[in-house]
Amino acid sequence: MESFDGHARQIIKANDDNKLAIFVGAGVSMSSNTSAMKLPSWWDLIKELQADLKISDESDYLKVAQLYFLEFGEVAYYNKIKEFFPDNIEPSYIHDLLLDIDPQCIITTNWDSLFEKTIDKKITLHEVICSDKDLVKSKSTKNIIKMHGDFKNHNIVFKEDDYLNYTHNFPLLENYVKSILSTHTVLFLGYSYNDINLKHIMKWIQNHSSYTPPMYLVAFQENSSQKQYLENHGIKTLVINENNHTKTTNAFKGSDWRSSILASFLENIKYKNADRDALNQDVDPLNFIYQKLKHLESLDYVLLEQIRVSLGNCGYKYDSESQPILNFYSPKGVLTKDYSENLRILYQSFKAVLVSGIEDEKELLRENATLHKIFVILAKANIAGVITEEDERGKATYFINSLLPLPDIRQEQHRGFLTEFSKEGVANNNRIDDISSNAYKLFKEKDYEGAFRKNTDIILLCNKQKNYSQLLIALFNKNILVWHLKHSLLSKNTEKFSKLDEVDIQGQFFSLPKSELKKLQPLYDFVSLKRIYEVAYNSSNELNKINQAAKSIKNGGIHFNNYADKPSAEHVDLLLFTTINKLMVNHEVYSSTIQNFVKISIARQSIQNNIKLNLYELFSCINFFSNKELTIELEMLLVKNKSKKLLINQADKTWLTSVFLCNTIDTFIGESSVFKKPESELQNIITLLSVIELDDESITLIMGEFERLTLSNQNSINTYESINNFLAHQHNIFQKSIENEILIKIIDNLISKVVYKKANGWDVHALTSGSLFNLYGLVGVNKGIYSNVKLIRKLLAELSELNVQEKIKYTQTLLFSIFNIGNKAIQKIISDFVLKIHQNMELCKDNEFHFYFWSLASGFISDLELSVVDKIKGYLVGFEDGKVFHGRFYDLKSIIDYLVTEKSTHGLEEVQSILNNIIALHDSRSNPSNL
Repeated sequence: MESFDGHARQIIKANDDNKLAIFVGAGVSMSSNTSAMKLPSWWDLIKELQADLKISDESDYLKVAQLYFLEFGEVAYYNKIKEFFPDNIEPSYIHDLLLDIDPQCIITTNWDSLFEKTIDKKITLHEVICSDKDLVKSKSTKNIIKMHGDFKNHNIVFKEDDYLNYTHNFPLLENYVKSILSTHTVLFLGYSYNDINLKHIMKWIQNHSSYTPPMYLVAFQENSSQKQYLENHGIKTLVINENNHTKTTNAFKGSDWRSSILASFLENIKYKNADRDALNQDVDPLNFIYQKLKHLESLDYVLLEQIRVSLGNCGYKYDSESQPILNFYSPKGVLTKDYSENLRILYQSFKAVLVSGIEDEKELLRENATLHKIFVILAKANIAGVITEEDERGKATYFINSLLPLPDIRQEQHRGFLTEFSKEGVANNNRIDDISSNAYKLFKEKDYEGAFRKNTDIILLCNKQKNYSQLLIALFNKNILVWHLKHSLLSKNTEKFSKLDEVDIQGQFFSLPKSELKKLQPLYDFVSLKRIYEVAYNSSNELNKINQAAKSIKNGGIHFNNYADKPSAEHVDLLLFTTINKLMVNHEVYSSTIQNFVKISIARQSIQNNIKLNLYELFSCINFFSNKELTIELEMLLVKNKSKKLLINQADKTWLTSVFLCNTIDTFIGESSVFKKPESELQNIITLLSVIELDDESITLIMGEFERLTLSNQNSINTYESINNFLAHQHNIFQKSIENEILIKIIDNLISKVVYKKANGWDVHALTSGSLFNLYGLVGVNKGIYSNVKLIRKLLAELSELNVQEKIKYTQTLLFSIFNIGNKAIQKIISDFVLKIHQNMELCKDNEFHFYFWSLASGFISDLELSVVDKIKGYLVGFEDGKVFHGRFYDLKSIIDYLVTEKSTHGLEEVQSILNNIIALHDSRSNPSNL
């Protein structure tokens, strides 16, 4: 029995390695026999031919067939044989099993069409090959070879000449079959010891090669001399009967015990003896489970789905921290598609081992090396333990995974993974992890060509080491990189890469050894985006449910959700798997899915006083939201409900300020290419910091980073506006005071850029558009005084070289802001500068009139000149017909209204009336875009 099982395992392994060929003889076709229809054995057919020939002493089957052909002719010969094979006979359960086992190829010496019918019934991709022509035309990798032809092609091999001329009639098929015999483990089914076809194949084997892989003949009865004879020809006989196989199917009735036992034998191959192994008292449950998980050791982080599929008959529950707890289903427990009672019984034995050490989990894991390996793999999936007992109310006791660091330590490790991917380091070219880190770093830096070269090295190394998990990830990354090389604006030579083809991941996956397919299915689902689309769909539905539930609760209703913690666990699962395993994901659906998880968390807390975001949600906000999307989300939460606050723990605050912000600013300042700058990420970090209550130390650190940022020449208007909003929110929401010293230092930095001609276009725009007005405003609120007279003199000297329009722009923004916080000396020199501008103005343009009245309202001009009133009335007359209009008239009207109503300036009433009429006429006109 032990020897038999050993050979059976070799057959299973050969099938797993895509190295199994099954030869199918007449005995398999006879499993389709019914009481009404029967297929003949060789002996049945020969007896009928002998009767027609009136000979009984000829024992050579081939000669009998040859004599019949010569005596009665080809038509009668074919018709005679064909009448023994009814067209309406149906395939048996054994034919189904053979296609389910899906060996590398099936070769049959039968002529019937039972395999064709099985293919049609099961709708598989198998292709039937009956001739050399079929073999040449075939594009399938799943072939059923009818090496003796069939009736449809009128090329059956039966008579003596057919065998003698086989090489001439089927040269390609012969070479194909011989190559299979030389390279594959062969299993002969449906052949007797004396089968003429088996003998013919044995002769091929003998003449073709001195070495052949294992070959097995399945027989139903012992025959020691025949077994010895076959063994001398390299064929091992496996006798299957009631002693080593239990009938497991009712597909065969009556006395057809052979078919029933053969079906049982094939089921063991199909299911890899899993159930029987699980029930075997000698099987160590720990080693059994470890072998199921072993293939996951090469990954740095493991998906929950990979654990679930690898083990089968299990699922997850979630603790109060949203951590997954592995739950092995009991024999009478949850019904699943992969239900196996025997496997579940074995899992009970595994749980019994855990229960024995539940008082001291660490000690048990130290003592048992195999158990230790299992929990190391579970820790890679963030699984906090295994449920050992559950009461009727669903309250569970579980064995704690002490190999999983405590939440605080684990999150600290994850912070490193999430923000330190860009660490410098020299790759060890023999280690996949090292090369992957470098490739990922280059990808993040948008050096796609460099990342592509590194990724190619990874693929070669994975193939060499047969590391199929990392191979699938590398193939996924290759497709991402190929797209960027061919289409990205950052690709330096798109023409060079225009002929690069993406990898057919599906084709590569199904070409892997069969033993790997089930193990790798969850990973394949991920890299083929199937899993991402599933999670996207589920998260979108969950978000809708949560939003509806929140509305219901606000209206006085109640809501129950037994899986409330599942989205949080799935979020961590998805985020860490892609980041830690260095998948170069940039798919829109992935980003929207991550967004959904954050929105689910926020929606769940919408009825609470405050909103808490954890590390993974913060990272997701920064990396997967546009700044506009994040701002809208935060405004809906916090601005509309000013009593609600955004809370994060102190460790995450420290990480966000002293690590993430600093690292991102480093990258932002150091990168000259606009396209490579992490601008959106930097904006999002500042946006989040602006709505979080910070201590004085954190604010000082952040303001120091802002100073460093404003000193650089790499800024954009978006970064300036983010800083401006940060100052406003910290003051208005949290009443935080920011030291004047750092505020004035930043002001000096910006002015110095203009003075020393180091300001870029965005710097100038920020200074002249009001994008930093909160910077000056806070100095004023703090009653600070700006006193750097020397720098302002240099600034005004620089501005004096500009044209009038540029001077006006600087005056109404930067100079006015400095004037409001400046000492008397600064206010005096700025006032003198403004008066000089007025002396050189002709007052003939709308912006010049605007500037004059703005200066009057601001106090730079003390008295209204009547000549100016006459000039502006003359200027406005040209616009009273409504044919031409300037948008600046709205601003001008506001200033005139302020002067008339607030400052009681006389002489402007008529100007005010004219402006009101011009604007009213303009506003009454139909919108041209609606015509």
